[in-house]
Amino acid sequence: MTTTVLRTADAWYVQTDTGARRIDTTAATTADLLRDPAAIDAARNAAGGVAPDTLDLVSPVTAPCRVVAQMTNYASHVKDAGLNPDTIPLAFFRKTSGSISGPFDDIVRPDHV
Repeated sequence: MTTTVLRTADAWYVQTDTGARRIDTTAATTADLLRDPAAIDAARNAAGGVAPDTLDLVSPVTAPCRVVAQMTNYASHVKDAGLNPDTIPLAFFRKTSGSISGPFDDIVRPDHV
């Protein structure tokens, strides 16, 4: 089962088929929230909710963080890059806390990137 977590400046939410439900937690960071699965489950099973598009969302990943990403998730990604998926090794890379942005924020990058 996929769990979609949303965050505003002052609260965490879990998205359900009927809306976003506020998670009753004191979690200040993503790591704190992941240590509180009972609160996420309780919110998922609660009644009510708000339309997610009414929330002023920020990134659910909090800083500082250690994000590890997989370079080639799917063979189609490798092919889209003009490479051969049979010859590309499974590779991972780290992203810094500076790469965090909200779902509707501009992507800030140095001019040379």
